[in-house]
Amino acid sequence: MLYRILYTVFILNVFIQTPIFAQSQDTTVVENVFRSSRLINHHTTYILPYRIMDFRISHRFGEFNSGAYNFFGLDGPANIALHFEYSPIKNGMFGIARSSLNKMYHGFLKYQVLSQKKNNKMPISLTLFTGTYLNTSKNPDFAENIQRWSYSNQIMVSRKMDFLTVQVGFSHVHYNLVQYMTDKNTSYYITGLARCYLNKYFAITGEYAYKLEPNSIKQKFYNNAGIGLEIQTFGHVFQMHVTNAFGIFENQALAYTSTRWGNGGIRFGFNVSRYFGI
Repeated sequence: MLYRILYTVFILNVFIQTPIFAQSQDTTVVENVFRSSRLINHHTTYILPYRIMDFRISHRFGEFNSGAYNFFGLDGPANIALHFEYSPIKNGMFGIARSSLNKMYHGFLKYQVLSQKKNNKMPISLTLFTGTYLNTSKNPDFAENIQRWSYSNQIMVSRKMDFLTVQVGFSHVHYNLVQYMTDKNTSYYITGLARCYLNKYFAITGEYAYKLEPNSIKQKFYNNAGIGLEIQTFGHVFQMHVTNAFGIFENQALAYTSTRWGNGGIRFGFNVSRYFGI
């Protein structure tokens, strides 16, 4: 009971509390809460600026515990995804992507409902996300096309402080077809993200997803976690990280991470973003 009270106080402190003393009159939006729409695997509250396109390449190598012969995972197997994202309206964006894992296609919509203000009258940013995924692999288990589809919805809340941005979120994943009859089609997750600013160009990043209950009793799937280094240059964002998630899309990383940090089941990965004005 005590840890729940302390947790509640912490969340209120970070996201809700407004200063008792005099506030700034500056009502402009806090900039650089995040620098990219994703931190490692998980989406952030960040929305691309109006009429900006982001082309991203995401790559995950094999597991460290595959040994020296496999060059500690750098020889593969690998998962790669190509993303095209665009902001046609203020505070809103959409994206399409394709991942080599399960030959999966993905589309999403994302909208920022609230933006953190410098005068702290709005102390948080709040963003909504919905995504759809299509598995096009040659899997004989798919008797009908509708079984190939899966979905994800997320609510994300973030706050930027002096040198740290933190985010918490609630995520839902649904698969129309699961492997075993006893598996759950729908699962729920609490996510936590953090970005610590080292200077104008470098930041340390971290993320963790907690599964509220197991989605399979026949297979063991783990909470995914990652740590990384983010580097920003003009027009580019480079994100290098270590994570136990082989899947890049949120429906894969949240529901079906099958390796864990404890036995070296982690891998090196990176995201490279390039922004274009259109």
